[in-house]
Amino acid sequence: RAWLLRAAHALLCVLPRAAALSASAPRVPPRPDGFQLGQLTPQALAYVGDAVFELHARDALLWPPRRMNAYSSEVLELARAEGQFELLQRLEAEFALTDDEREWMRRGRNAAGRGPQRLGPQIYRGATALECLLGYLHVSEQPARLAEVLDFLVGSGSGGGATEDSET
Repeated sequence: RAWLLRAAHALLCVLPRAAALSASAPRVPPRPDGFQLGQLTPQALAYVGDAVFELHARDALLWPPRRMNAYSSEVLELARAEGQFELLQRLEAEFALTDDEREWMRRGRNAAGRGPQRLGPQIYRGATALECLLGYLHVSEQPARLAEVLDFLVGSGSGGGATEDSET
């Protein structure tokens, strides 16, 4: 019980600060003078986009409360290249992307290498294209659009969560 009290206390101390941070736009580190988005490689944007996607997936799948292995397996299913490739296909088919967004996805797809042997190159390149798009939206400070895309992706990719793993 002591660990539960410590965890609750820590959460209560962190929540006001987290609420203040989430009320503002996502923080992007300061850029050097003269920075232009085109200076970043598609791989760099994909690197950031991967982290942005996984964090959003973890946040979205947090409710209803479940066992830790259920969280991990659902996030892993979404964040693996195969899952991202499926989400990319749905995004391209059902979501209105701008020309700039399509261009950054094309750049990410073309910049991706062969990828791991367990994956076909098409899957790896598609996952990199999706990550590049998310990185572009994050770095270009378009939080509303980023949230719109992420909500579509995670909402369409998850089954809403299983409640049978809930702890009581």
